Amino acid sequence: MGVAAPKDPEKKRMGFYIMRNKDIFGSPAQSGGGVQFLYQSDGRIVNSAKLVGGIEDDGMLSMLVKTEDFKKLVYSIGVTVEMEKPEAVDFVFQMYGKTDPYVSGTSIRKTIVADGMENIVKLSDVEWSADDDIIGPVSYTHLRAHETDSYLVCRLLLEKKKMDRNIEKRNQCKKKI
Repeated sequence: MGVAAPKDPEKKRMGFYIMRNKDIFGSPAQSGGGVQFLYQSDGRIVNSAKLVGGIEDDGMLSMLVKTEDFKKLVYSIGVTVEMEKPEAVDFVFQMYGKTDPYVSGTSIRKTIVADGMENIVKLSDVEWSADDDIIGPVSYTHLRAHETDSYLVCRLLLEKKKMDRNIEKRNQCKKKI
């Protein structure tokens, strides 16, 4: 018997979707590339967690407003982009800052290939700004504006085992109904 493959702890980590098969278009930018912003502020991420992720727990939902609470709830972000012709895509999940919403907050960035494979961004690897306030937009940019369909999936993987149990209980209740 050979060496066993290492187990992937991400597969067992509970999480929920905030975007699933979201059509993205990549409007032309001045650079000639494509860019699209998917705003998550003003309660949008909470609504997405409810509608797309099936989250009903008010405690968890309240942790999706302020950046400080978001960091306590979320361990990592799983990002998938799929395009007919895979290319490099820059994914950004922005936190608005208190001093200047568009400049002083953290921007979680990852360049990924739009090939339909999930890419994990661990929040422990992010350099956070002390000025972070609330959750801002998700955006993605690429080298050219879209001529074909593209889709985005964004999944939040939870930090604490307690949160995992809340989701497990919710899923068990739904199965009984």
